[in-house]
Amino acid sequence: MPEKATWPALLVVLLACALLLVACSSGSSTPTPTLEPAEPTPTRKPTPIARGTVYPSPTPRPTLAAPLTLQLDNLTDGMKLDSTHLTVTGATTPGAQIAANGVIGEVDAQGRFAINLDLSPGENVMQVIASDGHGGEVSKVLIVIAPGGERE
Repeated sequence: MPEKATWPALLVVLLACALLLVACSSGSSTPTPTLEPAEPTPTRKPTPIARGTVYPSPTPRPTLAAPLTLQLDNLTDGMKLDSTHLTVTGATTPGAQIAANGVIGEVDAQGRFAINLDLSPGENVMQVIASDGHGGEVSKVLIVIAPGGERE
């Protein structure tokens, strides 16, 4: 038989268990809140800068009349430059979008473009992308070397 000093502790434990049992079996539980589906909100496509569709607004583009092309006039792989400023020039299909290292350029009615870039000293990876606005793209990746780097 337990000692007299443990009877009050045993009584407290039994009372706590009884209260817990009553609380759990009373059936008056707090209802779980349900989330109502929100009305769909219109989504706007993000405008990528360097990959994929390369145009500055969500305005749909017409389908190009000719296959997508990309020609660079003044860049060759491994080319050493005289300055850290470079104007990338070339031609693409008229109506295409153009970007060089994430900088979006304008394409004229003949498909010509010129994009001004500031480069870091030394090796610079150049990525030029022409896009038709519908997921099609042509790209050229090459390295140019600007003055001030280790490989001058």
